[in-house]
This record gives sequence, C-alpha cells and structure tokens, in this order.
Amino acid sequence: GLKLPPGGLSQNDVRLEVSYPAVDSTNFFAIAASPAVGSFIDSSTPTSVTFQVFSGVLTAGKTAFTTVRFKNNMAIKPGEKVTVTLPRFTGASEASLTTDQSSTWAAAWVLDTQSLVLTYNGNGNLAVGTVSTIVINPHMVLASDGLRANDA
Repeated sequence: GLKLPPGGLSQNDVRLEVSYPAVDSTNFFAIAASPAVGSFIDSSTPTSVTFQVFSGVLTAGKTAFTTVRFKNNMAIKPGEKVTVTLPRFTGASEASLTTDQSSTWAAAWVLDTQSLVLTYNGNGNLAVGTVSTIVINPHMVLASDGLRANDA
C-alpha cells in the first residue's frame, strides 16, 4: 500500500515514491507523473455538494442550483481544475455554466463522465485554507432515481 503525508501531495510531487522488495536492492522508484491527492482533507470544513431550488420541491429528474463547498489543503494555481463526479446525473454537456463566482471559478458539465469541472481563474494562487463556496445555476439534471445521504 501507499502511505500519504497528512497534507496530501501536489501534482507530480517528487516525494511520491513506490517501493517493492527487489533482489538487487533497487526497489525505490520515483513517480514521474501523478495527480494531486488529498487536496480537501479538513474535518472542520468537510467538502460538500448540495442542491436546492428557489421554490417548490427538489425533485429527481429536474434541475437545481448546485453548491460545491470545500477548503483546500494545498494551493490551487490559476488554470487548475477541481472535478466533482455526479453519478447518474444527466443534461447536455455545457462548456460554460453560470456561477456566482464567475471571476474566480468557471464551471463546465461533461455528460460523458458525469463530471462538474470547476476551473480556478483567480489572480495568483488560491491560498491554503481558503473556503470556496461556488453556486452553479441550474443545468445538470438530478439523478432520475433520486439521491440518498452521502450518495456515491
């Protein structure tokens, strides 16, 4: 198995090594390319995705405002992406969704992967420990069979 540092690993972090028992003792290998891991580890501000409507009842198979909230445990650079997978959600792919944080975060919906992709567009890095709350206008269609608490 792998043991990751409590603060996570940045993309292509040189500290990520894989080892295995080898006869000639050459058993450590640096990983040349790797994704960031552990960017949102903070039990005091858990990552959340919530859905709401202005009036009426939140209903399966309908659109709703989507709010994504997280506290980053490592700096996020301009152009870096946060991807939220929403299994069983539908709705046409859209490269540019309207958000309440349009100057800082851009949002896109990719139907093929059922992913909401948030791209950080701020000036300079998003500092470690920043709580981001991004509200996306209705577009993705909620799973037709509904949602359960902590649905994965």
